[in-house]
Amino acid sequence: MSLDRLKPHHATLVGIDSDGCVFDSMTVKQVQCFHPAFLDQWQLWEHEGPARECLEAVNLYSQTRGQDRFVCLALAVQRMRNHSGIPSSAVLPDIGDLELWLASGPPFGNGGLESALQGAKGEALRDSESLRRILEWSRAVDERVAELAAIEPFPAAREFIQSACSTSDLIVVSSTPLKALEHEWEGCGLRSYLRFICSKDIGTKVQHLQAATEGGRYELDRVLMVGDAPKDLESAREAGVRFFPVNPGKENDSWALLAAEIYPAFLAGEYSAEREEALVGEFLALLP
Repeated sequence: MSLDRLKPHHATLVGIDSDGCVFDSMTVKQVQCFHPAFLDQWQLWEHEGPARECLEAVNLYSQTRGQDRFVCLALAVQRMRNHSGIPSSAVLPDIGDLELWLASGPPFGNGGLESALQGAKGEALRDSESLRRILEWSRAVDERVAELAAIEPFPAAREFIQSACSTSDLIVVSSTPLKALEHEWEGCGLRSYLRFICSKDIGTKVQHLQAATEGGRYELDRVLMVGDAPKDLESAREAGVRFFPVNPGKENDSWALLAAEIYPAFLAGEYSAEREEALVGEFLALLP
């Protein structure tokens, strides 16, 4: 089923991010999958410490947390170029063609990179050696992620999803590839509570939310986006829907607050803009 054929079962819709929000997986995936694949691909193990520091700063501990992997790769490499622990003699990834591709606009993904290499974005990117290596890195990341042991959802997230599906339609709104999302949600037994899984394969988070609400399927103030990254907040704002932040490092407490106070208020039409902004302020203060 495509998202544009989603038929509401309830008057309210809850969009839920996956990595780092429902599953305590962001750090695990970065440390065990993204970073080693990066160090392998560009033979930078000699500079592992500062390279990981830059990757973690961009992907986990700042307001770029949760951005697309290719966007974060470009930002991390830019950071590495200015890191005192990485000498100018180190051969860092060439991100010139990556930045050109990113400038062409989302959605991004392995398929999009393959198309660019075939000339879909113009001759400048056709057969680009730097993009080919980035695609190899991305595929290696996916292979490593597929080999990870099952990661359980936060207990309070599981409880919320199992309960809220009886009063709202639940969808995943994520920039993770579909195959990984299906594996994780089916593996933990929560797939049946979802109406749809929106992945990076079918667009951006904004596009997911816009498609879900297209044609007045749900009133915008009856749609709640739950996420753990500024990109989730930006997507909710652009799509014109409400937002609830899951605070990094305080995830279980956030889900408990959502279940006990915020979601009942949302259902009753009483989740005020003032309360939302206060929660957003606390959330953004955690991410420099």
